[in-house]
Amino acid sequence: MSQDRPRKPVPPSTRAIIGLMRATDGVRRTLVRTLEPFGLTLQQFNVLVILWNEEPLPTLDVAARLVEQTPGITRLLTTLTAKRYITRSASKEDGRQLL
Repeated sequence: MSQDRPRKPVPPSTRAIIGLMRATDGVRRTLVRTLEPFGLTLQQFNVLVILWNEEPLPTLDVAARLVEQTPGITRLLTTLTAKRYITRSASKEDGRQLL
C-alpha cells in the first residue's frame, strides 16, 4: 500500500496560469474548426488579419506582427498566394522587396 501524503496547496498564480492555458487551448481548437472549411491554418489566418485594410506590407513587417513567430514566412505567404487569399507585388521603391 502506498502512503497517502498530504498534497501541497497549488498557489493561486499557478492555478491562474493553468486556467489561462486551458482557455487558450479551447479558443485555439474552436478557431481551428472554424477555419478548416476555408483551408486555412491559424498562422495563415493571422496573416490575413494583419493585412486586413492595410497598405501592402513587406514580408518582414508581416512576420514581425505575427502572434506566433514562424521561420517560414515566405512559404506561408506563397501558400496564401496559391490559395488566392493574397497577392504579392514588387515594391516601387525597391524592386527586390515583395509587398
